[in-house]
Amino acid sequence: MYDFYELQGIARILQHSLAAYPETELVNALIDNQVAQSWPEFTKTQENSEGRMALAAYLAQWHSNQLIELKLDYGQLFYGPGDPKAAPWGSVYLGEQQILNDDSTIALMDFYAANQIQVERPQNQPVDHLSLVFAVLDSILGELAENPDNQQLKQLTNVLLQQHVMTWAPRCLTLAISHAETDLYRGLALLALDYLNQLSHVFAVIPKTVKLYR
Repeated sequence: MYDFYELQGIARILQHSLAAYPETELVNALIDNQVAQSWPEFTKTQENSEGRMALAAYLAQWHSNQLIELKLDYGQLFYGPGDPKAAPWGSVYLGEQQILNDDSTIALMDFYAANQIQVERPQNQPVDHLSLVFAVLDSILGELAENPDNQQLKQLTNVLLQQHVMTWAPRCLTLAISHAETDLYRGLALLALDYLNQLSHVFAVIPKTVKLYR
């Protein structure tokens, strides 16, 4: 039996870490909660090992005077100005126009509506923002932690991952790994990629081949 509470906790960490520009409170919370030391090894992949090492190294030497550098890294990866190096929206990868709120975003909204999944969207962020994907996984995994034999929830998670997440998120995270200028975001991207692969194993996701436009 998988520890759905553990999987939920990781989704929550990734959601808060990727949702917005970092503040000192976020980094201090990662340190205080010993996130680097307690992160599960799962199947001991290279991404997992490198991710935990990078995150631990960054948090061990953290000082608040590094915050501007960290904000700049978040911006160039996930926000701008200009075209983010690891744009966190699914439609940018899945649509030929590479724009926000394209057909794949609408398909995800329809999927959420059909399954009564509520998504809080700060600053009216598109629902296919990577941090909001982790927020939804947080909610679903929390339900599974309370009802681990709920096959309907497991099937729901399988479809979410296969149809709407694993089609593009690994590419986004691979770009983040390549372009990160701090070990914090490089480590988090490595661990997020490993985590999504672990979830795909847990929920027996059969990979779906799609064309990506970046």
